[in-house]
Amino acid sequence: MRSQTGSGRIVVENVAYSWRAKREDGSIWIWPVHNIGPYLKAGLGYRWIQTGKGKRKSAGDQTYVSSRIVRLLIEHAISKCGYDPLLKGDDVNLGAVDDVVPW
Repeated sequence: MRSQTGSGRIVVENVAYSWRAKREDGSIWIWPVHNIGPYLKAGLGYRWIQTGKGKRKSAGDQTYVSSRIVRLLIEHAISKCGYDPLLKGDDVNLGAVDDVVPW
């Protein structure tokens, strides 16, 4: 069972999804809650400023990941990548989506 803890929920084209965004690396993970279809993974191009001794801080240009953005990513995966949440398959890595999805 895929963990629902700390995740958001959204319904797109009558399929319920859960999603989680990791601020630390800009990754977004999306999965159908029925546990059949593969994960979708996307990345945001966060920029970091090195502050010394292996530490870093945000450059301040991070995108707030909302249900609207998650919906755009799911719709993009379905229309452009042939993603089908009702079929088993390999996870789909959308890569860096900053320039792919119209924010």
